This record gives sequence, C-alpha cells and structure tokens, in this order.
Amino acid sequence: MGAGRLSYSQVRAISRLAHDGEHRLIEDLIEAAVNGTTGQLETLVRGLRTVGNADNEAEHLEEYVSHSWSSEAQWRMHARLDPEHGAIVQSAIETIARAERLDHAAALVRMAEIALAAVADTEKPLRGLRGDERAAVLIHLTAAELPAAKVTSRRVV
Repeated sequence: MGAGRLSYSQVRAISRLAHDGEHRLIEDLIEAAVNGTTGQLETLVRGLRTVGNADNEAEHLEEYVSHSWSSEAQWRMHARLDPEHGAIVQSAIETIARAERLDHAAALVRMAEIALAAVADTEKPLRGLRGDERAAVLIHLTAAELPAAKVTSRRVV
C-alpha cells in the first residue's frame, strides 16, 4: 500500500483473511489484487473464508432447525442439515413445486400440509422412503459421447 500498488480496500480485504506468518497466502492475495479488481479480490477472500470456516467447523456441526418471528411479523425458519438430509428436503420441496406449480415457499407449506395429513391418517402407518425412492442418478449419453470399445481376442473392453 505504501508503494502505491494496493488500495486501502484491497489491503482491508487481504487483512480479513491472511494472518502473520502466512507469507505465501499474502503473496498470492497481493498478486490477485494487482491483477484483478477490488470486487474480484473481495469475492476471492469471501470464498476462501467460507471454505476455511467449513473446514474448521465441520467436525462439531450439529443438525438443527430453529424458528423465530421477524420484525415484519413473518415467521422464519433456519436449518442446518447433513448433506443427505438437506438433499431430501430440497428434493421434496422441488418435487412438490414442480408437480403443483408452486414457488418454493408455497411448496414448503404444502409439504407440511401433506406431512400433517399423513400423520393424521391412522389407517395407514407412516413409512420412510424405500431405497429406490431415496436417490436416483440419471445419466444421459448419446452414442457419439461413448468412447470406442477396444476389441481383444476374447472380449470387448
């Protein structure tokens, strides 16, 4: 900054991430600052901080769901779920939204209505997802995208 190569905003962004003794990181961030815009540097630092926080906190994060009222008198919900559980919730919301042509907020409410109706139906016991309902991976390929098979004397590889 004293040499005029970096602006105050660039130095501030770098200082939010780099600490004493992290010379290589500081050099890399200075190079990014010199060769990019301040906005690009801010985005880079924000991304690196997110990754760093995830690495440091991954061992002790617990799942939770919390709710509260906003100052605008709206109900809020916040959740932290394991990736598999989050994918199930996301898939349910997206499936309901697509099937009933709803936005995601309305689909979440609809999902709650469906769950309450299922619990109230005492004639049918509740069940979890079966294996084939839990996950599906679809791969679409054309013949042109497949690698050519090598033919040996006995088999196709």
